[in-house]
Amino acid sequence: MSCHGQYKTLKAEIVGTFAVFALALFLGAGTVVWPAGWTFLVLFLAFTIALSQWLLKHNPGLLTERMTGFSKPGQPTWDKVFYVLMQLLFLAWLVLMPLDAVRFHWSQMPGWLQVMGTVLLLGSFYLFFLTFRENPYLSPAVRVQTDRGQTVISTGPYRYVRHPMYMVLLSSS
Repeated sequence: MSCHGQYKTLKAEIVGTFAVFALALFLGAGTVVWPAGWTFLVLFLAFTIALSQWLLKHNPGLLTERMTGFSKPGQPTWDKVFYVLMQLLFLAWLVLMPLDAVRFHWSQMPGWLQVMGTVLLLGSFYLFFLTFRENPYLSPAVRVQTDRGQTVISTGPYRYVRHPMYMVLLSSS
């Protein structure tokens, strides 16, 4: 895929992500007047755009892998099912947040805790960036990338944990 074609596809994916996230968050809330929802949406999409721009400049091969890495030949069926389930769970989480915070008020979060959550979210974005920067083989599919000369990564966050992105996902949820 050419750089221009990759950029157009990336732009479309980001716009689509914004639309899906906004619908999940604000339909669940029943209102667009939810500052915490807008904060989350803007921060998440700003990180997505910044990381995508960084990848486009510094590692376009990884960006291509991330954009086309699902459902590769030789990818185990369990991984394809797991990927779809994780996407559905993430979408359910996006809907559950506004149902709790705005519509039904199941839990009450004091302002200081919301600020701490924002700080943790920003910290998780930084750890995601470190993971992407360190591992040029970070595919959404479980596969050995012989076509890209994959090697085992043992530097950066991989020095401490084998799967830093999963660790960040679990710790920031």
